[in-house]
Amino acid sequence: GQEDGNVDFVVNEGAGVWAPEPEHVVSTLQSWLAAPELRWQAAANCRRIARPQAARDIAAALAARVGIFRPE
Repeated sequence: GQEDGNVDFVVNEGAGVWAPEPEHVVSTLQSWLAAPELRWQAAANCRRIARPQAARDIAAALAARVGIFRPE
């Protein structure tokens, strides 16, 4: 559905892995424990692509568009 693109984005940016089965989760965790630099790089990639204000920005843009909020 609508979240499919998010999975691709996160995986392609190196911020996470696609682990649809418990075995995939376990193997990913094992690899991150065996090679902490991989975990650190994934964490750094998460910080790089983070947009913590995105939902607020989208809501403000929509509200402005329908005339119920005017950003300053």
